Amino acid sequence: KPKSATNATSPDAPAGSKPDTASKASLTGSGYSNVDLSNTRAAKGSITSANVAKLKPAWTHPLTAQSQYGAYASIPVITKGVVYSQDLESNVEALDLRTGDVLWTKKYDSPDQGPNGIVVGGGRVFGATAEGAFALDQKTGKEIWFEKLIRNDEEGIDMTPGYHHGMVYVSTVPGNNTKFYNEGTKGILWALNAKTGKRVWSFDTAPTKTWSKKHTKINLGGGLWHAPAFDDQGGIRLYY
Repeated sequence: KPKSATNATSPDAPAGSKPDTASKASLTGSGYSNVDLSNTRAAKGSITSANVAKLKPAWTHPLTAQSQYGAYASIPVITKGVVYSQDLESNVEALDLRTGDVLWTKKYDSPDQGPNGIVVGGGRVFGATAEGAFALDQKTGKEIWFEKLIRNDEEGIDMTPGYHHGMVYVSTVPGNNTKFYNEGTKGILWALNAKTGKRVWSFDTAPTKTWSKKHTKINLGGGLWHAPAFDDQGGIRLYY
């Protein structure tokens, strides 16, 4: 019978909540939304075309977020026996892969259009809300830093961040749940220090200099919608 997982321990849980002492999850390791830094999506495992029809649910977990496009639009990240997941209200959970028990939850209640999601590395979980990027402690879910990136209430963020060599990469987009592609909005890729959240550099996904000064309020196109890929030399490849 499928199991419906419940919240066992959380920074946002009511007073008196007890941790799931039976969990075997290690809460360590790194994980990427597309399997690896190169976004190959080539996951190795025992599931094949010959046995996929025999799969059965081991446990289930409710999705209750409410956004313009439903409750969920991300790829769960799995590493060392833990599933890290973000819903369309930007809330993040760590679940025991074996049991489905919730190890911790971090609430943001910041609806966005998606796709969104998180990346795990360096002992932290990196993600974004509709307004900015954040880093959570991988073991507890406690927020380490938050950096607001949108410039006005008509911009948003709809992507899984990239993480590589101590840097977090997050892009804004020219819209959000309420409006899109209005004047004065554009996509900006930000490179943030993974330890502090401090802005290191930025890149306009649509060059501002292509427009005359009298048309500076015109919409300048989209931003990134998917996690960037990285090559062995540290090069970054962006997906619009």
